[in-house]
Amino acid sequence: MPSKVGYNVIGSSGEAEGYSAKTLELHSPTTPGWQTPKFCTYPQELVIRLHESTRIKKLQLLSHQYMIPSKVEFYVGNRDSPESFKRLGYIYLSNNEKTGFKSRELKSVHVDAEGQYVRILVHKNHLNKFNAYNQACIMAFNVIGDTSTSLQTSLHRNHAADYLDANGLADSTSKQDYISPMDDLAFDMYQDPEVAEIIRRLDKRKKQAVRDENFDIAKRMKQAIADLQKVGEKLARYELDKRRAVENEDYDLAKSKKAQMEDYRLKVYQQLQKYNLLDDAGISSQKPKDNLSPLRQSQHFDRGNNDYLQQFNNNQTETTPSTHRSYRDDPPVVHHDPVDIYRVSPTPSPIQDDIPELDLKQITEAEEIIEDQNSPITAERYDEKVIPTLSKKKPQEFPPEYEDEFASPGRNGSSPDHAGRPDHSSGPEAMSEKNIREAATAIDVFGLPLVAGAYSKTWSFREDTLLAVYKLLNALPVGTPKEELRTQLKAALFLVKRSIRDKVHSVFHASLRLLELILVDFIPRHKLGKPEASRAVNLTLPNLILKTGETAVRPRSSAMEFIDKMSTYPTVEPTQIVPQQLLIPFKRDMANRLALSKVEMVEKLLLKIGLQETAMTVDTLMTFCVAALEHASGQVREVATRIILQTYRLGGAPVKTYLPPDDSRSRKSPLYR
Repeated sequence: MPSKVGYNVIGSSGEAEGYSAKTLELHSPTTPGWQTPKFCTYPQELVIRLHESTRIKKLQLLSHQYMIPSKVEFYVGNRDSPESFKRLGYIYLSNNEKTGFKSRELKSVHVDAEGQYVRILVHKNHLNKFNAYNQACIMAFNVIGDTSTSLQTSLHRNHAADYLDANGLADSTSKQDYISPMDDLAFDMYQDPEVAEIIRRLDKRKKQAVRDENFDIAKRMKQAIADLQKVGEKLARYELDKRRAVENEDYDLAKSKKAQMEDYRLKVYQQLQKYNLLDDAGISSQKPKDNLSPLRQSQHFDRGNNDYLQQFNNNQTETTPSTHRSYRDDPPVVHHDPVDIYRVSPTPSPIQDDIPELDLKQITEAEEIIEDQNSPITAERYDEKVIPTLSKKKPQEFPPEYEDEFASPGRNGSSPDHAGRPDHSSGPEAMSEKNIREAATAIDVFGLPLVAGAYSKTWSFREDTLLAVYKLLNALPVGTPKEELRTQLKAALFLVKRSIRDKVHSVFHASLRLLELILVDFIPRHKLGKPEASRAVNLTLPNLILKTGETAVRPRSSAMEFIDKMSTYPTVEPTQIVPQQLLIPFKRDMANRLALSKVEMVEKLLLKIGLQETAMTVDTLMTFCVAALEHASGQVREVATRIILQTYRLGGAPVKTYLPPDDSRSRKSPLYR
């Protein structure tokens, strides 16, 4: 019977920093995957060695949501040498535009080949605006087949299976080509690793009960597995929430999510212990030591001592540590495989008769109530519903770069376009009197329900508000009265200015998209003229410049790229506001990141447009650079020196008048030595 085969990655043609090919050896919701180097040459190669010689039956590959290879080839061989590999075939991957770059594609390919080495050839990536460095990424790879040892075991079982089949008694699990859903890649990528191991052990217990014709136990195992799958998915969501909070440096939320996970996991284990399912799964009942969970205790203790059963309710279990995950937004998976698609989480069997069964529904419902009542300010509540006015939005019109990383493929028949979004059961919370007064202009234009979303403590409401405003502005027809257009623009800019300061990257990204629409499309299309463009830039640019000083690399680089792009917009370039704002001299005690970002943007602007008579003059540049040379950071002074040299190449002798005279006294200063 085919099963999941472990492997080791023994070679790759290259990898991005922090995204080693070795991460493919472990399957979990937080696995970062293997990324090719930036601007690499294709094809890229990956070679894996299976733990033993295997007759491979199925290969599965999970791609990234926007770092997508256009084509992947598979080879199999018995030795680690190019001449020993035999080509199995290739698969094409979708460019993912239809899903708004939110979903991942899982490809399952049935093959019949024998070997111990698999060679994967990754071809050039699909081009899109999110993949700035032309990288390809494989999130997970799975091999299912019959190993040499399992083949010997299966020969003995085939006689019994043939007998059962001949007499009409065989079930699906006794067939020779049956592949367990526990071995499917989708199972590991959506389950908490510790709960997944418990499910596998219960599944073995169920199969044994079927063979022993103990159908009461088999029924109980089946129900427990179905319920635990939901538990594992919920714990995996909590883990992703916690990691996202750590990325956003919201440590209070991270602490809250960790405590939530521990409490929920404890309740689940209590329920498992209540129905003796820990023993059924072969998990130790010993008292915890060193904060190990019951599953991990089984690796250190015998099962004979039952002291832990009496003290289980008073002890806190610890979550299983997951592998490190770097940050990009990892949205949900969608299958596009016409050959083989297996969807996880089968419908649980109804409870019948008086057989004791695991009841995790009450725990889940109670957990949702507690989460709703005690949720921290920035908590993302997955089990809530989107407000009605925004529920029909089309993500492909506005593909956010940072989405929920967890959603099962095609779950409940939902479209992949909406997968990974929080399902909110109510609208945003009520606004305070202070906020209502502050947002009076926007409320008059867009209404209180919509503006309340911009002030919500839930990031998805804030993002949805910006998307709704984006659609409203985009839908205004040409010929609308100028006064109404200016009012709409004023209200939209108020929301953009506020959202630029948002700590959640997807909300910040949405504000940039809305600002781009205003400057590139809305103002030129309605011929509002230079004054409105100047007003829009003056309102938003100071906050964008402050954003370049943030600790997180992602929002900082996004802000810098947008400012550089904004300076070239036809409505913005004639105003010269961007160089004027950037060339304002700063003090020597300015934060290092902000100062470095400013001088880097000025250097890039100078190389792009050169000296000008209005903003980028020798006087303004040298005044800015002389102040930058006094800064405490060596990196800032180094960039300022490069700007002075470039200005000297373009402007000549006048540059020297802003520097000290070239004499022995000046050379004694460490700054001009």
